[in-house]
Amino acid sequence: MLEYSSLLLALAVGCGAMSLTLAVSWLANRRDGFLLVWAMSTFVFVGAIVGYGAYAADETSIPNVIPCVLLAVGMVICWGAACLFRSGALPLRAMLMMGSALSAVDVTLYFLDLDGVMYILANLSTAAFLAASAHQYWLARGEKLSSLSWLIGLYLVTAASFVSCAVMIAIETPLHLQGAPENWAEVLNAIICIFAVTGIGALSLAINQERLARDHRIESRTDALTGLLNRRALDELYGRARSPRSTAVIVFDLDHFKAINDLHGHALGDEVLRRFTAICQQVLRASDVAARIGGEEFAVVLPGSRSEDALRVAERIRTRFEGESVDWENATISCTVSAGVHGADDREEMLDALLREADKALYLAKNTGRNRVCGLDGQAVVA
Repeated sequence: MLEYSSLLLALAVGCGAMSLTLAVSWLANRRDGFLLVWAMSTFVFVGAIVGYGAYAADETSIPNVIPCVLLAVGMVICWGAACLFRSGALPLRAMLMMGSALSAVDVTLYFLDLDGVMYILANLSTAAFLAASAHQYWLARGEKLSSLSWLIGLYLVTAASFVSCAVMIAIETPLHLQGAPENWAEVLNAIICIFAVTGIGALSLAINQERLARDHRIESRTDALTGLLNRRALDELYGRARSPRSTAVIVFDLDHFKAINDLHGHALGDEVLRRFTAICQQVLRASDVAARIGGEEFAVVLPGSRSEDALRVAERIRTRFEGESVDWENATISCTVSAGVHGADDREEMLDALLREADKALYLAKNTGRNRVCGLDGQAVVA
């Protein structure tokens, strides 16, 4: 049989190495805080393992309540890392309450000379926190990260090994321990934990890289100011394929926008762009696609819409934006927008062709007074 002290040493070294690796990985980008919190938990685990190893070698060397308390604190932090991964928020209050409660129970059982019960509780609470952490990652499955299911599986397998330890202690010495427990469950648990720490750490790093790659893809396709798609993303979405029948396009251009920037500064100009974006999002359907394709120029693709439908949508947006005002440095600023509309109607056309025709209609709107919606075929909605 493998020597138990060697397994504990390997586990402590693995936890220490993983703690350092996760902390360094977090420092490299400082985006996924769950890596740093998980590094903290593995660092605490090192103390728990070293303490338990010392007690296993000589039960008089250290009170056995110390590794139990450290294990409880480490597991609470581990669960906090999983919560941070899913929600982006660290439940500090809940962590403090649970860590304090478990520590108080462990200390109470120790002084009541019920260390067998204390170890049963330590194993069961560890299993519970591992299962709760797995549940947090399961709730984040909507992110569709390829490594997530493996991570959940490792948490659950490790939790099961701690349950087996609790069962064996309950069978052999339910109330008072004569030294550290020695049975097959303890050896199996140590082996599983060695693999789990390495596996969970590696999978956490892989998930972090997946998230970074996904975020970079999103950032490259998204306009940072408005949160809409950019021109590149619009082109990628529709590519060179012909648009489906009955697809309409609206191109908007904010009137005299350069003058707003020149007179009042870019901060106000940015706020005007955000206000216009918000109005578009309120008016458009979930199936419609909006993009910022230039400084003050926007394009909207309306699937399943004819030219007359697009004219009505553009007019609703124009009317709402005309009535919008921004309070800025003791002044009230308002702006208008012109729009050009073109629909494929019963034809199939390339997106570029639709945009070119809508752009021509936009120039017609701007050359006939601005603050209006026009189509190339003579249809117009005048302010």
